[in-house]
Amino acid sequence: KSVGARPSYTYQLDLGGGRKYVGRTANPHRRISRHFSGRGAKYTRVHSPKGVDYVRRHYDELAARRAETREYYKAKRKYGDGVRGAGHTRSGDY
Repeated sequence: KSVGARPSYTYQLDLGGGRKYVGRTANPHRRISRHFSGRGAKYTRVHSPKGVDYVRRHYDELAARRAETREYYKAKRKYGDGVRGAGHTRSGDY
């Protein structure tokens, strides 16, 4: 383990209508609040969040990035084309 590793988090939002958003952040409260206030990802500005499905803690950013990709594809298999996040985002607000 590296000294000073900072935890990072993945989360999934329920956007209603079978839509989901999978994201990653170092500050889940701030990031999820931004989605709910209309200042998050472009997709969540168009498809407003209805709830938070989960927030998961990871050892560091690399672990969270890998988990985000896995979780995105898992959600995509389950919910289909109404899933965004991972490769669909350009946000630097992690």
